[in-house]
Amino acid sequence: MAHGTPVLTSNASSLPEVFADAALLVNPENVFEIARGIRQILTEDVTREALTRRGHELVRKYSWERSADQVREVYRSVLAEHPPEKVGARHAVPLHVSNNISSSSTRPSRMENARTGCGAAGSGEMMKYASFG
Repeated sequence: MAHGTPVLTSNASSLPEVFADAALLVNPENVFEIARGIRQILTEDVTREALTRRGHELVRKYSWERSADQVREVYRSVLAEHPPEKVGARHAVPLHVSNNISSSSTRPSRMENARTGCGAAGSGEMMKYASFG
């Protein structure tokens, strides 16, 4: 989309909300509808050009800098309401990390969730602490 490629995507889940009219939405379970959407993008210049233009407009709404600023503000507001306990010169912040995954990962895979029957807040969780100085 950012490079001018028209997008064909699913009309299920949150994708219609995310893409709105910047993508051609189809039923992901209907191969004929998917094929019709691909053919429409490939053969209809007006549709392809409109999707490309709307895609560029949509992409301009998002940036890594803006996302980082928004996340930082959430952290600041939470810390302002609930200051962490002091641990030496550092702050201890509790993190939920599954005990079913390696220490290099912070999120269980779908396979781990299926195997253990646990999600991000499932019964197989344990509390760990990360220090921020």
